[in-house]
Amino acid sequence: MSKIVDKDERRAHILDAALRVFATKGAVGLKIRDIAAEAKVAKGTVYLYFESKEAILHAIMHHGGDDEDLLGELLRSPVPARERLHLLVSVFVQGTLNGPYPLEFMPELWATVIRSNEKAHLRDRVAKTHAALREVLGELGADVHQAASLTSGLLAVFHGAIILHVLDPVEHPLERVTSTMVDAVIDSIQHSRGDEPAAP
Repeated sequence: MSKIVDKDERRAHILDAALRVFATKGAVGLKIRDIAAEAKVAKGTVYLYFESKEAILHAIMHHGGDDEDLLGELLRSPVPARERLHLLVSVFVQGTLNGPYPLEFMPELWATVIRSNEKAHLRDRVAKTHAALREVLGELGADVHQAASLTSGLLAVFHGAIILHVLDPVEHPLERVTSTMVDAVIDSIQHSRGDEPAAP
């Protein structure tokens, strides 16, 4: 009598193997045969659950769940907008630092995804994050154009700060760098409105 296979469990097992391969070899070294060997299954079994390498990259990129629900909760939070902005950025920072693979592989994952059919999924995730940050910056007093530009700047700083953190986490700690930039953005909004900067 053949053993009944739990498909969700098998898919999760293969994804865990893919994450381990990615964590040691990066996106370029992510090969179906290596994932199959790590998962101790046949290559054909991997293809039953993931039709291509791009599908595996998609699963890795979304590993740990979508941030959309958490973003919604934070946006609805009754805390002041300044604190909420810090909370939003802190969620991104903690998610990055506590991800399932070494931080140095994140830029490689982005680069691989951008060159693949997964680019649209990454663009959608960035758009949701952009919208959430714009909303809070609007509450802080930024006009539509200022909020859009400052949000793009924050995202650029965040992704650049990841690379600096990888190079030297002592000199460029991700939490401190991003928190300082959030304060600078808030102060720039207050300055443009003629408000006094808030006390630290």
